[in-house]
Formats: sequence, structure tokens, C-alpha cells
Amino acid sequence: MAKQGFIPTAAVEPLFAALLYCLCSNTMVLSNKAILSYFNFHYPLWLMAFQSLCTSLILEGGRHLGLNKCEKMNYVVAMRMLPVNLLFVAMICTAGLATQYLSVPFLTVFKNMTNIIITFGEQYFFGKEVSGGVIVSILLMALGSACAAVNDIEFSAAGYFWLFWNCLATAGYLLYIKFTMDSMKISKDNMALYNNALGFPLIFFLAICSEPHVTNFGEFHDGWFITLVSISGLAGFAMSLSSFYAMEKTSPTTYGMIGALNKIPASILGAIFFQAEISEGGWTGIAIGLFGGIVFAYVKSQETSKPPAPRIEPSSDQEEGNELLPRV
Repeated sequence: MAKQGFIPTAAVEPLFAALLYCLCSNTMVLSNKAILSYFNFHYPLWLMAFQSLCTSLILEGGRHLGLNKCEKMNYVVAMRMLPVNLLFVAMICTAGLATQYLSVPFLTVFKNMTNIIITFGEQYFFGKEVSGGVIVSILLMALGSACAAVNDIEFSAAGYFWLFWNCLATAGYLLYIKFTMDSMKISKDNMALYNNALGFPLIFFLAICSEPHVTNFGEFHDGWFITLVSISGLAGFAMSLSSFYAMEKTSPTTYGMIGALNKIPASILGAIFFQAEISEGGWTGIAIGLFGGIVFAYVKSQETSKPPAPRIEPSSDQEEGNELLPRV
């Protein structure tokens, strides 16, 4: 039997997709927080619009050069994508607004609340049962979030308001996009293109209406600011593609596990880089919330790995009895 010199690509791709998603996610969160905090750039919607524009231009340029699998945008597909796009815009805009007010550790641990909404959303819309293990993990996440909020030294009502709506928008987006990707058979490149190309005009309009004084910002020519904004734009593009790539190459449960584990380095790096003031009670809440997220992902992975219940074949008596039933 010949020895395998290399691990098969099929085994490598899911791991690569997970690592790429984590890298892009952390880069985007930290670069956005640096821009909003270090430079006091209080215009998160303009930052989101810039990221959306960068993603659209890079993908469209790649399409013309034959570097990606994007197809020319279609009106019919765009109309079918509109509900997903509205949720996408709501998700990234509320995320930007929440990031402006909350520290990275608190921001990441409260994102676990999205798992709770998705769980009960799947139960309500798709009839999926909620197991005891999932309920325990939900209680842990809720307890951790409550403990963290109570002990938040830098408590911001506006931050938690936008984070609440971000959790709702993110849950709605993830629930709806599962249906869209399966029913439309659209590639990850095209999904990212439609999301950002359709989303940019709306985000731009919201930025003009709610943040008209962006021209008063005095650091546009600062070298570090330009560097961070450029990194943020590229990270937004990479995040759009890597999230769909991870969804494509891993199962939904594995994708949830990646999200849960990804919050740990994000919390630690955020606390180190931005010197967030977090009390012992705050760290306790964050730790409980992160642990609850890991338990949630583990329980869901165990549920998914269980073999389906065996199908019971009808007996001969039942088959004969069935023949007497009317055909409908």
C-alpha cells in the first residue's frame, strides 16, 4: 500500500477555510475598533460604506479580469437578493455603531446572544427541537452576558442598544441566507458581490443623512489613519469572501463552532491592544459567556453527528392493510 505524501485537499480545505475566516474576522474587528477609538473617528457608517465599496470594486474588477467566479449582475437575481441584502446592511451598520461604543471583549461575548435567537428562530420557523444541552448553554451565555453588563465599567446604553439590534439582524440574516444559498444555487463570489453592490447605495445614503459632518474630521491625511482604513477595506473584502467560503466548506454547526472559538482571541487581543477597563466581575461574565458559546457549539456538533433514526419498514400485514386505503 502506497504511503500518502500529502493530506488530501478535501481534508485541508475546511481547516484552511476556518483559519482564514478567523484571521479576516479578527483583523476587521480590531482595525475598525482602532479607527473608531484611536483617531476618534465617530462616523462608523462611512467606514462601513467604504468597506462595502472596496469589496464591490475588487470583485467587479476581478470579474472583468477573469480572476473570480462572479457573473454579470442580473436584475431578477438582485430582486430575489433584496431581503437578504437589507438584513446584511442592517447587520453591518449596527455592528459598526456598536463597535464605536463598546470594548472588544464585551462586544464579542454579547454576540453569543445571536446563537440564542437563531436557536429559537430555527425552532419557530423550521420546527427544530431544542435539546437540554442547548438550553444549558443558552443559560450560560445569558448569565455571562448579564454578569458582564452589570460589571461593565464603561457601560454605554447606546452601545448595548445597537448591539441588541445587531444580534437580531445577524440572526435574521443567517436564518434567511441558508434558504437563499440553497434555493438559488449562487456562488460565494456572487453572493458577496450582490450583498455589497446593492448594500453600498443604502449605507451611503444612511451615512449622508446621519453623519453629515464627516468632512470636519481633521486626520484624513494622517499616514497611520490611511493605512488602517486601507487595511479595514481589504479586511471587509476578505471577510465577505471568507465567511461564504467557510459556509461552503464546513457544515453550519462547524461554522458556529468557528464563531464561538473565534471570540476568545478577539476578546484577549481587544483587551490588550485597546487597554479596556474591565473589572474582575466583567472578566468573569466574559469567561462564562465564552464558555457558554463553546458548550453551545459542542452540543450542536454532537447532535449533528448522531446517525439518523433507522427507518421502520412496514410489515406485510400493514402493506396489505394499506392497499385497502383510498389513493389520494
